[in-house]
Amino acid sequence: SSSSSSVDVGVVACGGALYNASDAIFQRKLGCTYVDPEDVYDFETALALSVFFGFLGFDRFYLGYPMIGLLKFFTFGFCLFGQLVDVVLIALQIVGPADGTGYRIDVYGPRSTLLLSDNHTFVVPG
Repeated sequence: SSSSSSVDVGVVACGGALYNASDAIFQRKLGCTYVDPEDVYDFETALALSVFFGFLGFDRFYLGYPMIGLLKFFTFGFCLFGQLVDVVLIALQIVGPADGTGYRIDVYGPRSTLLLSDNHTFVVPG
């Protein structure tokens, strides 16, 4: 006999009912945000602004954080430490646009180069 507070492994309790863990599906509704194609934030632009002008706060102005941009501007990027931190945060996409949209990232796909060998191709032993 088991007590009412113990639950078998592989069983999920939800709303007072017990379900098999393999049958339990948890769903969360997410909002849908319309993004104007002309008003998107380019990842490469944000990263370039952070690398080259991050000490002036241009990256934060571009992403929609004007107060942090002003703070970085007047403190010389927190003595360049804030610029370094922002370069890492933007490169890892931890800091994104303030409006909650994502970056536009160009995808070029895998690239390949055809290598041909003929009578004029040789390997120099080394």
